[in-house]
Amino acid sequence: MAISRFRASTDSKNLNGYRIDMLGSALNLFGALRDDSQILDEAIDIYRRALRLDTWTLPGRAHMFRQLGEVLKHKASWTEALEAFTSAAQCQPQSIFTVFTAECYLHLNQSTLAVNHILSVDRSRLSASELTDYVFVFSAVFVEIGDQRRLEEAESLLRQQGLTSPLFRSCRDSLLISVVGTRRSGRSDSFIRTARRAIAQLLTRANRYLLLEPNIMGFGVRLNAILGDLAKAADQHSGDGKQK
Repeated sequence: MAISRFRASTDSKNLNGYRIDMLGSALNLFGALRDDSQILDEAIDIYRRALRLDTWTLPGRAHMFRQLGEVLKHKASWTEALEAFTSAAQCQPQSIFTVFTAECYLHLNQSTLAVNHILSVDRSRLSASELTDYVFVFSAVFVEIGDQRRLEEAESLLRQQGLTSPLFRSCRDSLLISVVGTRRSGRSDSFIRTARRAIAQLLTRANRYLLLEPNIMGFGVRLNAILGDLAKAADQHSGDGKQK
């Protein structure tokens, strides 16, 4: 298997940040798809090892902390995920990190902090994919709060999301049900659970291995692309070692 080959080709004493990031991303995605805590733990260990390297620029460290935070979210380790995203923002302030910290506060039942963070985001600084993250978290936060004016805004933002990926459409539709239901019936534990589950179960964001259109498996995930990239990297790494 390509992941096994990549593991075997990676010398822990001579880590390469790019290759470690590739392996961590693949393990994160596979671990989330299979709901395999052991694979996710391996991804967490990989990113923490990578962060111990002293070769990173500040943007590079921010990226690694973001990747670590994503894996921790899949583990529902919200306190540690919050720490990772906070560290990412300290390395390189980005609006999307504020979105992610708002999401963590939501799952940690700190709704006031979640509201403060999501309302502080400058939407004009978000990319198209990051705006989708923002809309999803914004919606879940105000389902939790039950603020009618913000829920109306959330419904409008959700309906404006032109999503083709089945993963993102499913998340959007679940959030719409919660937003509309809360607007009509008021705050409800059922709608809150649905909204939280929708954003927590979203497998990955802005990942190059996600397809914009559904595939025959219905996942929208280019698993072959992951395996192919890892296999090529393993071969290249082995070749580099032979030349030395």
